[in-house]
Amino acid sequence: MNTFFHKAYDRYLLAITPDLSIIISDELFKSATETTFFKYLKELNGKKYYYQINFSLKKNYWKFITININ
Repeated sequence: MNTFFHKAYDRYLLAITPDLSIIISDELFKSATETTFFKYLKELNGKKYYYQINFSLKKNYWKFITININ
């Protein structure tokens, strides 16, 4: 996860669900002033998050935001 998305995640502007789908908040969509970036976010929304498996990842360590994300 790059710095931008890490900060957005920490600010609850995006979430990763238990099935590792990415959910982008309406607030983040509204702040995307560049057309290219808005399109990128639209394409990313709902896709699965893939990560390098070089450590043991336990799902209960993820923050799952299910309330007020959209």
